[in-house]
Amino acid sequence: MSKKLFTVLRYAMLFLAVFLLGALLLRADVKFLWQVLHTASVPWVFLSLLCIFYNFACAAKRYQILVAPKMDYAKIMEVIMAGFLLNYASMVQGIGIGAKVGLMKARQVPVSRSMAGIASEIGVDLLFTGCVGLVYILTIDTKFMPAVNSVSSIIALLGIALLLIATTAVMNSRWSIFNSIYKELGMIVSSGRLHWVMLSTAGIWCSAGAGYYCLIVAANSGDQVSGLLAFAAICIGFITGLLSMVPGGLGVRELTWSYVVSSDGFLIELAGLLAVIYRLLSIVLIICTLSLSRLFVEKDSIDADN
Repeated sequence: MSKKLFTVLRYAMLFLAVFLLGALLLRADVKFLWQVLHTASVPWVFLSLLCIFYNFACAAKRYQILVAPKMDYAKIMEVIMAGFLLNYASMVQGIGIGAKVGLMKARQVPVSRSMAGIASEIGVDLLFTGCVGLVYILTIDTKFMPAVNSVSSIIALLGIALLLIATTAVMNSRWSIFNSIYKELGMIVSSGRLHWVMLSTAGIWCSAGAGYYCLIVAANSGDQVSGLLAFAAICIGFITGLLSMVPGGLGVRELTWSYVVSSDGFLIELAGLLAVIYRLLSIVLIICTLSLSRLFVEKDSIDADN
């Protein structure tokens, strides 16, 4: 029963997030948005793509450090990118648990080690983004708080309920996997790799914030937004997306980014559109990278046969 309820609530959250995001974008002046996109700075868009690629590169490096230090980095990168896409197909929560574990298992990496790596990732991500979010909340203009609460309160409450249901379901059936994960986590901490994990984590979130900021600059709408604010928006969006249990935080993260950036006077509808474009650029970049990777693999295989 809990599994069915969890699924229903997750789909309800997805529908709510997408509906709110769509309503936000429909509020905008279409001609204005088109003008902004038409006059967007191509070099800044390209720089945003580079930041997005670096974001995945840092994520792959961190996962390699945590899970499979001896595995080829290109294969880890493929797992990270493929896992990102498979989240949407399998409706697995956006952190890519099911996708990454399955892909790593196919490469002879134990499930417990993959789960321990993912648990470590979530832990350091929450620590890093939580600190950034706390600084933002402590320094934010109080007049903006009602706007944040109007969207995030529902997301947070439903997210907490989903996490409780999921935790109960897992702990009732899989105690042994927790013991294995605990041992793997102990090995990660004792191996002296923790500082590299933190450095790569900083690279992940800084590059993500920089990518979104580059799109804001590329829009050249006349409004000025601090790069630190774009960075804070990305970090807070991770937390709201995680709590929502929506795959990839679809809709939830874009709404969060939009509201946080708009606190500095930036047009909220434009911020939402740029957030959607950021996600689309990420997907397109992954598809192109994986396609090129497969192309070169097949070419090398043909050359080896000849």
